[in-house]
Amino acid sequence: MQAEALKEIASEKYFEKLKVFTQAWLKNKTPKDILLQQSAAVAQTNSLKGIGNPEEDTTISTPPFTIINNTYEQQQINANSKRKEFNDNIQKYLLKDPYVNIAFRVAQLMK
Repeated sequence: MQAEALKEIASEKYFEKLKVFTQAWLKNKTPKDILLQQSAAVAQTNSLKGIGNPEEDTTISTPPFTIINNTYEQQQINANSKRKEFNDNIQKYLLKDPYVNIAFRVAQLMK
């Protein structure tokens, strides 16, 4: 089971980018005694700009699951536009979250 999970993790672009991001961040990690000069802060910020965000460009083409609301939640969503907006945002987030996708695929292997 662990081998299958590691294989799933290795196949995700998100985790490849996350590894590169983490290595670059650790490489550029500042010491405890930092200079309080603006030029030093600007130089540090510029050195981290090239790393990028691991969450960018890691869209999952077809998630292995769907998200549905039960009847009560659907009634609440229909009655409240703020709740609908919140629900839509959470669904979008969960559908593209690589951790949720891998957990779902590993759970399917456990059947």
